[in-house]
Amino acid sequence: MGHGIADERNECTPGSQQECAAPSTGSTSETPGRRPSGFVDKPAAHAVYDTTLDTMRKAETLSWQSQDRWGTSEFEMSCTYRIWLKKPNYARIEATRDGEVAGVLVLDDEYCWIYWPNGRVRYDFEDEATYERTRLISYMQMEAPAGRFSLSHQTGMLGGGMGMPVLQPSYFHGGGSSLDEYLDGVRGLGTDKVGDEECDLIEVSFMDNQRSKYLWISPRNHLPRKLKEVVRVERDIIKDELWSEVMVDEPLADEMFKWSPPEGWVEWQLPNIEDGVLKNGTVAPDFDLPGTEGSRIRLSDYRGKVVWLCFWRVGCPSCREEMPVLEELHREYGRKGVAVIGIDAVDEADIAKALLRDCGVTFTNVIDTSEAAHKAVFTDYQTLPGMSGVPLYYVIDRDGKVVDGFYDLDAERGRAALRTAGVV
Repeated sequence: MGHGIADERNECTPGSQQECAAPSTGSTSETPGRRPSGFVDKPAAHAVYDTTLDTMRKAETLSWQSQDRWGTSEFEMSCTYRIWLKKPNYARIEATRDGEVAGVLVLDDEYCWIYWPNGRVRYDFEDEATYERTRLISYMQMEAPAGRFSLSHQTGMLGGGMGMPVLQPSYFHGGGSSLDEYLDGVRGLGTDKVGDEECDLIEVSFMDNQRSKYLWISPRNHLPRKLKEVVRVERDIIKDELWSEVMVDEPLADEMFKWSPPEGWVEWQLPNIEDGVLKNGTVAPDFDLPGTEGSRIRLSDYRGKVVWLCFWRVGCPSCREEMPVLEELHREYGRKGVAVIGIDAVDEADIAKALLRDCGVTFTNVIDTSEAAHKAVFTDYQTLPGMSGVPLYYVIDRDGKVVDGFYDLDAERGRAALRTAGVV
């Protein structure tokens, strides 16, 4: 599930299509060139990528420092991070901004700890009094089983402007990325210098080039010296990393990977995103948005029908997997008075429509990045300020009231909600 802090028009998330030339190395505010769809995998370049991942997996220790920068045409964030990795299941990440450590992550083989030496960032859902009382003495703790824990999904909590790393650090511990199964292929873009080092430049495409990663790989140790990622959404998200001090199999002291909360510190947790889902019996907020076929889609126009509402986005693996299931629901229940409506308020229309075509979708959809669409997705139907996630589903009865709302497709729960709404 694509849960996350802030509206997930990030994530790590998606908009255009790229030229065959090497990517721009300038500011993250630049808009990358577009290229025709269709990505041809090149075995030699793919081998370079596989060797990089194998190098990470086989190392006993691995560390590097990175200048980290990411953003859109409207904003830019930057910081420096340092990461140390050690077998079997140890890690330490420090994010620094303006010369001050913003946040520290310690993986001690069993648990992941996150703390903020100079105070934690305040989130929109927090009241000011609680924040002021705990910001200097709070920490997070979570179980971190080897090979089944994603360091990338925790780095945003460190503060300091750090985004998710372009390359998942948890490959080192035997884990992977949720994007791996959506890899389109790898191709070479020649060689390019990073500093004084000649590197092989490769492009790695995911989800029909909805996301591209560019890696400058050093032939000396098969690890990156520079990385760039383009996530194509409403406004392209561009991330740059410049690595230095890349060290493989150098001794790392065990003390680096130990931490426990000082006396008097308090554990802090993100709220459960499910708490932001509208309660059963709530009148579902109306919306008036453009459908993909040109008509206006108004929830109020569906009074007298049961509505299965789905909020989705192209870059969400679960959304892609569940799209055919929604089409089956549409075909099975459409004649029984059930209307399936999908809403994507993040993606560029061409990319989103291509996915709908690929999945053979015929149910009603809205692809719209307007303020009205954002309000529906990020405020009206997820009420925790600053929190969002997809896929989010609602079953709404004939009177326009919520029967049930939930994240991730639970077919039995959905059918139970349909029965409650009077669909047999």
